[in-house]
Amino acid sequence: MVFNLNVYYMKIKLCSNCKNGLLCFLIFTIAFTACKKESQSLSQQVYESNTSDIATDGVLTVQPIKRPPTTQQSFIPNGGTATVRYKFTSQQHVLLDSLDFSATADIAYITIGSQSYFNHNGSINCNLISSIDAGSSVVLNAQIHYNDVDSASSGSISRLVLKGINYQTDEKNIHSFQIENGAAAPIFCRVNNIPHIKLQKPQGDFLRFGFQEIIELVLTGDTNWVLQSLPLRTYCDTLPEAFGSRYFVCYNNQKIKVGDMTFNFPQPTDKVVHFTNGFQHVAGDSEVLKIYVITYNFGGTMVTTLMEPLTSFDWADGLGKVIKGNLNSRFYNEQTGVSVFQQ
Repeated sequence: MVFNLNVYYMKIKLCSNCKNGLLCFLIFTIAFTACKKESQSLSQQVYESNTSDIATDGVLTVQPIKRPPTTQQSFIPNGGTATVRYKFTSQQHVLLDSLDFSATADIAYITIGSQSYFNHNGSINCNLISSIDAGSSVVLNAQIHYNDVDSASSGSISRLVLKGINYQTDEKNIHSFQIENGAAAPIFCRVNNIPHIKLQKPQGDFLRFGFQEIIELVLTGDTNWVLQSLPLRTYCDTLPEAFGSRYFVCYNNQKIKVGDMTFNFPQPTDKVVHFTNGFQHVAGDSEVLKIYVITYNFGGTMVTTLMEPLTSFDWADGLGKVIKGNLNSRFYNEQTGVSVFQQ
């Protein structure tokens, strides 16, 4: 049986008119069919090669593609999927017969085209037929589907690795290409849900004794989560001298209990706000947190705040699993924006 595949097709030719050995790329779109019983649908797009993670047996070369639309290294929440892609280049005309993957237990199955291939005790075998012309490349797209994580498995690393390829040459020779270290797709981290934090322009509200709002952020998400430690990096453009100020974090005009309560200015400052009891985001709500400092000597200074470094960002997902900074620095890819205050 022949399975439908969505791949990209590329031919590269050396132009005899080019000087100094420069390559002239002829890239075009072409559809082809294979096998009399069923035709293969191939979608073609221009592809620029990524030279990392290449494995070859001298005839066939394979590498994972880690640029979009491949899903980038990130958290994958329950209900989410990921797209991975592999580029195959052949020196001869070959037929790909099957692919063998290793998979972590959280992966339920992968789909290639309309076909699904299930995870059996950490192995996924994909029987397919795809033709690759001599000197050409195809790109195979696979969609990863996951089992839900629980409180024990949330925060675990997920991997899909191409371990072996079986293919035939025109001489009907069958080759088993075993990839020694595996061709690994991007690594993901499984979580129950992902927190959403957005820094925005503060309103500049005042509290008593000269405290003014200089940082504002909004927490959102369709699942409960708890903010435990929030990293903030502040920059001041014209403040003449260094000083320290107490600060307060407020929600709905109520102060939230935090740890160390001093902000230092004006040098770029990394400040981690530790929420003593955690701050609970309620599913579907939008909570606005405001941070106040003494601004009587700011004198028109602009304060710019980013959410950095992520190594200091800690939160707990809807299952209560704490996700620490070592994972957030690798997998948290949310766009958190910037908060800019000017008196």
